[in-house]
Amino acid sequence: MAIASEWCTTGVQAEEQRERIRRLNQAINERSEGWTLLACTPHRYQQTALVVSLEPLHAAVASAAELLAMPLPTQGRLLIICDDEDLEKDVLTLIAQMRQLHGEARCRFLVCLRQEVPRPRLEQLWRGGADGITCLDRSGEGQLLEAVLALLRGLTCLDPVFSERLRHQNQRDHAAETCLQLNERERQLIRLLAHGRSSAEIAALLQLRADTIRRQLSGLYRKAGVRGQRGLLSWGLEQGLIRPPDLLTQLR
Repeated sequence: MAIASEWCTTGVQAEEQRERIRRLNQAINERSEGWTLLACTPHRYQQTALVVSLEPLHAAVASAAELLAMPLPTQGRLLIICDDEDLEKDVLTLIAQMRQLHGEARCRFLVCLRQEVPRPRLEQLWRGGADGITCLDRSGEGQLLEAVLALLRGLTCLDPVFSERLRHQNQRDHAAETCLQLNERERQLIRLLAHGRSSAEIAALLQLRADTIRRQLSGLYRKAGVRGQRGLLSWGLEQGLIRPPDLLTQLR
């Protein structure tokens, strides 16, 4: 009986995971209009996994040279998923060259790292040009698709595994200090924004005046050092106040 119960639970979990992946791909398909999605990794199994799991992927190449030489649309935006292992060119150099070739505003980069990446390298990539960083060891759980979805929406995204490491190593960092200083109402506002609530809806839900909510949000923007709701949501993701799944209902 115990074995049968275990198999039943595993089957339910597998079905839930498939449904989650289906919903993520549906949301990505809806958001990817006007985008060209590309992957650059020397590992054949990673190329195959990306082609299978990410439906709108335009192409997967094995080297930075192939990516730089590839004829790409002159209109629309580019989202490039990069591997930081075994490429013949440093990822930060590749990012800089792609942005020089195709325009700073057109290119967004999601870098895939192993969980054991050295902290200095992690920090270098996060501060040096990556728009998102995801953990290769957790990509099968849907984290990569969640990160792609966040970047398509204009947010930045740092896998919680990595944000936790950076947060522990930078206790005196201003953003981390600000996060600790938030009161429960401010945290609640960030969560409600993540779930797609407008200022007016938040005001009605909390039974407050709309101008009160706008004033509180303005204070939050100043505390986090960001401009507007997108910046606040990106900051909230980085600080672990919200998770990529919290944004799914809004991003669809």
